[in-house]
Amino acid sequence: MTAKNKIFVAIAGIILGLACAAFFFKVTSYPDTNNGRQVVKAAIKQKDDVVIVFHKTGCSDCELIKRTVKETMQANRNHVKYVVIDLKQVQNRYLIKKFRLVSTPTILELKDGREVSRYAGTNEHLVRAILAER
Repeated sequence: MTAKNKIFVAIAGIILGLACAAFFFKVTSYPDTNNGRQVVKAAIKQKDDVVIVFHKTGCSDCELIKRTVKETMQANRNHVKYVVIDLKQVQNRYLIKKFRLVSTPTILELKDGREVSRYAGTNEHLVRAILAER
């Protein structure tokens, strides 16, 4: 193999690796809401019914329930409004105090803009129940 071929193979391998990593990250990450902070403020102000999922990137407990969260949200997306917030992002950290969050993952259900239920933990049955508003 010539030096040019080795370089080409190396570059192709790097590009393929980066593409796979990007795909894996997209598939395995939480579906964070764009401008989640503003969406939460609007939901409270407009007295909306919404389920808020608080997580932190790198949180091991959040990773344990991620698949359950994503599957349940997908199954109920037509009749439940979801907001997903990463508390590692600086702009979202004020929500920790606002909602008195002590751990992640935490899921809140708001009715008419007010908290009616909360669950913090990794029990898949309880996660599904609050995400499906049951």
